[in-house]
Amino acid sequence: MRALYILPLLLCACLQADQTADRVAIQKTITRFNNPDERASVLASGADLTPPDHNWEQGVSPLFFEVKEVRFVTADIAFVDAVASQ
Repeated sequence: MRALYILPLLLCACLQADQTADRVAIQKTITRFNNPDERASVLASGADLTPPDHNWEQGVSPLFFEVKEVRFVTADIAFVDAVASQ
């Protein structure tokens, strides 16, 4: 009978997300977003996004995002703390 109490905990351990692989996937997504030619591939269709480099002027480098921290809320949701730089 005691084994039945532990069974849910064992199942939760098996269902835990692979955070290392998820961090790599998030980094790849940010890298693709930074490339203007690939940006549309990481956005939802019909996304209303002002281009981050819409104020681009000659002699000014484009805007890039860099991941600083990833915090997982659940296996499907993560908050990404990123900074923009030129």
